[in-house]
Amino acid sequence: GSVRVHSRQLTLDPPTRLTPQPQIENELDASDDPNGDLYVQWSGDLANGLVPEIPWLMCNGDTANNTINTCNGYGGDCTAFLEAGGQSGRILKDHPAIWTE
Repeated sequence: GSVRVHSRQLTLDPPTRLTPQPQIENELDASDDPNGDLYVQWSGDLANGLVPEIPWLMCNGDTANNTINTCNGYGGDCTAFLEAGGQSGRILKDHPAIWTE
């Protein structure tokens, strides 16, 4: 058998093509650490410095300004995540809704 991966065209401004996406993990709850927000943004900056041409994903938690917040599908229900616009508040506004894990 073979597996085919198809990219999806999104209606974002500017248009963004998602292909198998790199994801940077953030398991830190920034509210637990006085420097948590700085760490989260550093993580996003690090990822974007590695490959700046593609959008990076950061799942289910505090998200860097330059990454796309995604729903960590553990448990399978992302309804509350979508209704809240994700933790970033930007999902379904200027970021796509993406499920990971």
